[in-house]
Parts: sequence; structure tokens; C-alpha cells
Amino acid sequence: MKLQFLGVGSGLSFKLGNTNAVINESILIDCGGSAPGSFMEIGNLNTITDIFITHLHGDHCHGLEILGFMNYFVYKKRTNLWITEEMENELWNEVLKGTMKKIQSADGSPQIATLSDFFTVCRPEDQGFEVTIDDVVINYIRTEHVPDKESYSFEITDGNSQPLMFTSDVKRPITDFVDDAEKYRLIFHDCQLYETGSDIHVSISALRKFPESLRKKIVLMHFGEGIEKEDTSMFHGYAEKFQVYE
Repeated sequence: MKLQFLGVGSGLSFKLGNTNAVINESILIDCGGSAPGSFMEIGNLNTITDIFITHLHGDHCHGLEILGFMNYFVYKKRTNLWITEEMENELWNEVLKGTMKKIQSADGSPQIATLSDFFTVCRPEDQGFEVTIDDVVINYIRTEHVPDKESYSFEITDGNSQPLMFTSDVKRPITDFVDDAEKYRLIFHDCQLYETGSDIHVSISALRKFPESLRKKIVLMHFGEGIEKEDTSMFHGYAEKFQVYE
């Protein structure tokens, strides 16, 4: 199994790109505004078969407009979009509908589109929140990010090695929502480089308090610019744009 980052930055970092990743060139974890362009630098968007959305913030879902239009007008296909019913309603009605609803049909006449015209909507809840794509298994873990916003972390495995954890955006460190964090081979953990007292991301200072055995499994992601100035030697490291983990 290969996981490659398309970007590693916070939602406000243009330089680092949105923290989205692709598995085996076909499974996309989140699709922020920078994701389609980043993926086109390393591959072809037409190879994406499945998209998993962790939560509805722009740096995790705004790229669906571009990918949806590419699917409809260029590739003539629909990619599987794994999203809960609640998130689907919010995604279409409050995020994408305003720019994607009105399109032109092949004969030039106006057409009213729905999300299902661009994607095959798939329900993780119908699979018990454990979805298998080829030999990759993605297990959903409900997490806390912003109050009253549905949000998930992903446990990822291919059955041949220890699982990986992709926290996406979390307010609490992994030890608050996973009983045995030591079981993971690597933990891709979001972090921010400061604390304010009302943060919706875990600070790097909080992660430094973990025991060494756990810190050495942590790959930092979703940070702001200046990560290279931080002492990250106690961790496995920090992700960089287009970096590959196998």
C-alpha cells in the first residue's frame, strides 16, 4: 500500500497545499481546492475511483467541484464518493449546489444537475463504517473537530501490515479516541504550531507529551508554515508535499 500526500498544510496555508492524500493512485482522502491540481502534477485524475471525505471544510472538500466537472465533461464517468447522508445534504445544498447545479447538456440546452450527476454517492454507514476497496480497508472513527460538525479519522490497512491512522482534523489527540494507539505502524496526526486555549487542532506541544514509543510513530501534518524551524526530532518526522509512505 502506498500513501502519497498531495499537500500537508493547514487550511490557511497556500504554499503547503491542502492536507489531502492518495492511496495507490486510486483512493483519494479528502479533496480540498488544491487537491486536483496537485494530483495532476503526479498523475491523472482519471485514475481516482473512490473519494473519502473526513469532514466538510473547504480544504477537505472544495476540490470536488473541479473533479466533478472533470468527471462529467471530460472523463464521462462518476467517481465513487463516500459520504454519509447528513454530510451529503450539507455538501450539495450548502457547498456545491450554487456553482454546479446549472449546467449545459450535450445539445446545448440548460440542465439542472444533482450531486449524483457527478459522483456515485456511496454510504459508509451502509458498510458499518468499514469500507473495503480492492485490498485497502478504511475504518471510520468518529472524532471531534468543530462543535456539531460531523468529522472522522480513518484507520487504514491492507491486511498485510500494521494499520495506519490518518486523523484528519481533530481537536483531541489520538489517545483520546483510540484505546491502543501503539497498534499503528504510523500515525499521520494533524497539529498546529501554537496554542490559543480554544483550538480546534491539537498543538505540537501536546503531542510532545506523548511517550517516546508513540511519538516515534507520529508523522506531523496539517501544520502552518515554519514547521522546519520546530524541533521535530522526537517524532517520526513531518510530511512534505508529494511525500510517499509505503
